[in-house]
Amino acid sequence: MKTIVRIHGLTSIIEGGISSDLLERLCNSYPEGRCGGRGHAFFCALPDDDARVTAILDVLDAAKMRPWAPSNHRDKAREYFYELQRVYDDSDCDASECLEIVPPKPAKGLYRTDRQRGRIIIERPPPAPISYVYKQTWVIVRDDVRRALESAGLRHLVFRSTKKKYESFEYNLYDEEDTWWELRSDLVLPPLAPSMTLVHKDFTPFTGDFSRGCMRQEGWYVHPELHYSAEDLAKVEPFDLAHTYEMFGGLPNEYDRPLVASQRFYQVCRQLGVKDCWVPVRIDE
Repeated sequence: MKTIVRIHGLTSIIEGGISSDLLERLCNSYPEGRCGGRGHAFFCALPDDDARVTAILDVLDAAKMRPWAPSNHRDKAREYFYELQRVYDDSDCDASECLEIVPPKPAKGLYRTDRQRGRIIIERPPPAPISYVYKQTWVIVRDDVRRALESAGLRHLVFRSTKKKYESFEYNLYDEEDTWWELRSDLVLPPLAPSMTLVHKDFTPFTGDFSRGCMRQEGWYVHPELHYSAEDLAKVEPFDLAHTYEMFGGLPNEYDRPLVASQRFYQVCRQLGVKDCWVPVRIDE
């Protein structure tokens, strides 16, 4: 695993933005960071051990800039976005007993839902054999993936039909490669371990009231890893797919529970060539 540092939200031509002088100093430290249609903004995504990260942070610190945090009242002239992103390799996933399914290619704007009838409505072809729609917890799989998962005898998988609002021939696709199912489970896991930090949408500590929102936090990481107690998981019947107990989002409902997969489920998907959907789940002893 490696960690990528992302620094952004630094623009010189907006009201309350950074000065042109500060932008130039940042670009002197990292010329590739200049972006925007007129070269008026700065962005970087670098490994955390890259010396250029330290140089950029030194420039920002000297200018009395600080990373934006939920507890701050945002001052665009004095704050920037600082984020950490984990990048996993096969060995990280192979060593994990459970993994969260996080498809890499969101397709926002391509889908809508008719939950009264219990179906996802697909407006255009999804970008990958396993894709998520609208939210990271609404996962759909292509029919060949569904058939392979079913033939592997995996436990607690549920497939729900979807409805397409387009014709396959419009995108030069065959019907058999353009049939999609919503992937869910009929099993819900115990609550997350106490080592997890959960907050309401106003960033106050989570009290168990999902109507006030529920979000996970882990320092500056953009996608906090799920943690479970080994003792709690030992009480759960064997599974290959399950939902979290927690519903995540500003106003979550039962459809906003992420999917947690077993190592066996992960290996079947690897054999299908689906590799970029996984975040290891940590089990606290």
